[in-house]
Amino acid sequence: MTDSTSPAVEDVLSELGIGYTVVDRNGAVIDSNQRAHEIFGRVRGVSTPADGFGAWGEAFAENGEVLPLEDLPIVRAMRDGESVSDQIVGFPLEVGQRNEMVWLLIGAHPVRDDHGEVVGARCSFVDVTEQRAAQAALRDSERRFRLLAENAADLIFRFRVAPEFGFDYVNPTVVPLLGHEPDDFYADFELSLQLMHPEDRVEFRELVAAVISGETEEMEPIVVRMTRGDGTLIWTEFKMVPIYDGRTVVALEGIVRDVTVRVTKEADLSYQARHDQLTGLSNRASLLDALELALATARVNEDGALAVLYVDLDRFKTVNDNLGHEIGDRVLSTVAVRLADAMRPSDVVARLGGDEFAAVLVNLRDTAEAVAVAERLLGAIAQPISIDGSELITTASVGISFSSNAEETPAELLRRADVAMYAAKDRGRARVERYDELDSPPVDSTASLDPSHG
Repeated sequence: MTDSTSPAVEDVLSELGIGYTVVDRNGAVIDSNQRAHEIFGRVRGVSTPADGFGAWGEAFAENGEVLPLEDLPIVRAMRDGESVSDQIVGFPLEVGQRNEMVWLLIGAHPVRDDHGEVVGARCSFVDVTEQRAAQAALRDSERRFRLLAENAADLIFRFRVAPEFGFDYVNPTVVPLLGHEPDDFYADFELSLQLMHPEDRVEFRELVAAVISGETEEMEPIVVRMTRGDGTLIWTEFKMVPIYDGRTVVALEGIVRDVTVRVTKEADLSYQARHDQLTGLSNRASLLDALELALATARVNEDGALAVLYVDLDRFKTVNDNLGHEIGDRVLSTVAVRLADAMRPSDVVARLGGDEFAAVLVNLRDTAEAVAVAERLLGAIAQPISIDGSELITTASVGISFSSNAEETPAELLRRADVAMYAAKDRGRARVERYDELDSPPVDSTASLDPSHG
């Protein structure tokens, strides 16, 4: 039988990492290239098979079971007279344990003589040991991922963006988190967007589009409001990373966490930092911020007057001293409600501390409108307050300051209103005074340090 390969072809096959062997009908090797020698030199009990099929050594099928001699590709090719393609066969290594194998991807073809009789076979093979190890490692990694993902407290997903949109994976946590099954998202990937609050949906779409298009590589966590299957609104935080194929984003992998408790707590802390604990009104810092914004808006628009009211209850110290602080707090809470009810929706009212309140009035038609609001406040405060079956009447003094130029600061306007308020107390209490109408307003007000001005 003559079916040898030319030296040039053998060199090319060796360069490509392909082993090549030709055997006769008894399995004796009559030709092989250098790569074949290298591969079989590593196999336990085999150098180059030259003494028939028995010299090929112990072999294993792809599933790890012992492969009988008659099922070797080269034997099958001669026995059946047909080519065998891409069969994976494992051979134990010379050094190492039984499960340390060299795995070959083998193809075998029968060799015929001039009469068409099978007289041998050609066999080509490629060492795929490393590829199989990588595939096994990947499968192990995927199994570990599944184990972690299936039992994770957070929602884990993989969203495919190419060649078409769709979820490749959604873990079971989606059921308690959003009240939907994973299959719901596989069937309709837009369900995730439909569950988002419309305002947050727009921001989310823009972020994802920017990542897919390559406009941005970083994906900062984004907080999104979502509606569960039972109608409950929750806050969720998305953390995502883009998955690339070359330079193209093909998927997004991410984690979704319920952060409702955190967001609510942060909102509560923010609210407490800017509101009075007793009355729920804005506090001094919040009022000054509102006044700063109002002044900035007035400078731009040059439209409408702006005023600050400073309100102080008359003789409130007497209430605290005679009736106790608990009654005093109830009076303050009632006054706060009346002040808020008497204000316009665009105005801001705050408790500055003790029995002192202030308000910012914007977009006034004229200064007379501010005076009318102040008079309305006086009337509301003077209404009797029912305390444990008894009625208590209290009054207030109000000072007003108006913004007159672009250089004024919130603190300055508040100080002027404070000065006008003490002028109202000095002139009999339960009245309104305007800073701009005071004959000789003092440069600074220290009356608040004197309890007799209550």
